[in-house]
Amino acid sequence: MTIIDKFFYPNAEGCKPLGNLKFDCGKEIPIYEISGIHAMVQLYGYAKYKLQSIGNVFIRGQCTLHKSCLPIYYRDKSKLSFPRIGTKFGNMIKALKSFKPLDTVPDYSIEPLLQHYGAQTRWVDLVDNIWIALWFGAYKCRGVRQSNFMSYQRREVTDSSGASEYMYLLFTLSDATTEVKGSPGLFKGKSTLLIDLRKSCPSVFQRPHMQHAILIRNREETSMQSVDMMSNVVAIAKIRVSLAHLWIGDSQTLRAETLFPQAYEDTGLRNLIECKIDTQKCFASIGKLSYL
Repeated sequence: MTIIDKFFYPNAEGCKPLGNLKFDCGKEIPIYEISGIHAMVQLYGYAKYKLQSIGNVFIRGQCTLHKSCLPIYYRDKSKLSFPRIGTKFGNMIKALKSFKPLDTVPDYSIEPLLQHYGAQTRWVDLVDNIWIALWFGAYKCRGVRQSNFMSYQRREVTDSSGASEYMYLLFTLSDATTEVKGSPGLFKGKSTLLIDLRKSCPSVFQRPHMQHAILIRNREETSMQSVDMMSNVVAIAKIRVSLAHLWIGDSQTLRAETLFPQAYEDTGLRNLIECKIDTQKCFASIGKLSYL
């Protein structure tokens, strides 16, 4: 994947280059401190424009900047048999397909769909909406281990010492621009797979539709380095949490109860809960459903 060294003219207002930072994948990625809405949108737009011949750029909002961007299934694991992982997930998907809530979901969308409801999978969440990405950096998830329940808390704007807290937007490139014939929402490239759940899943599953859900993973899965999506990040925006809160405002469309509809509104979630899908043996290795 190509690194863009310079996104703006030197005097771009609201954009301060902070230099390049090297990550675990070996890649050096440019970081910019953004202090204006227009600079933020210009950074995203320029990345999409500049890389249009290679693929499409999406966004990932994070509270913390880590040295890698691993799918949650691979985190905190030191020993993995990569050749067996694909078979394991294939068998799991085949077993889960027998549950009625998933009978309208194509096989290739089951794993990424369940990730949006809390499962630990091989996919990484992205969005194509900059305000949703901002929200995920400005709010922090809290949950109880081995429990279904979670909540999102508005982040403080300063730490205990009074220093500003920051969030990060990872501008992530995918070469998967060709939609697979007969598989709506599934896109393949030479190095990545991409799924747009809004096309591949019915809107009875409200959560992915509310969150503009797009998921990505690398096609090669032979080592921890090969599944590290940081290798696809072309630029990073560093933004003060205080500014993120200001830009998001208090719109009802950007509240936890909207982005994570409860089971009463989210029929797909209600059906998954009622059939007790996360108590099944085939679900055991990928965690549990999560909801407010």
